[in-house]
Amino acid sequence: MNEWSEDQIQKALKAAFPPAAASKLRRDLWPQMLRRMKAPAVRVHWLDWAVAAVAALLCLVLPGAASFLFYFL
Repeated sequence: MNEWSEDQIQKALKAAFPPAAASKLRRDLWPQMLRRMKAPAVRVHWLDWAVAAVAALLCLVLPGAASFLFYFL
């Protein structure tokens, strides 16, 4: 096995990872962030809420059903 000295490891790491100050963004991210903030929020379909309510009710009425539901998640 090769045994690396501390200097060799340090040189290899410096070669693999450029200094953070040298990296620049390819584009301005702020306009994209503004568009994302102005976009409508994600809406959950009513059927998803109904399925979640039935699962919660099933777990309250039959506590053993919780392990059955978690098995299939």
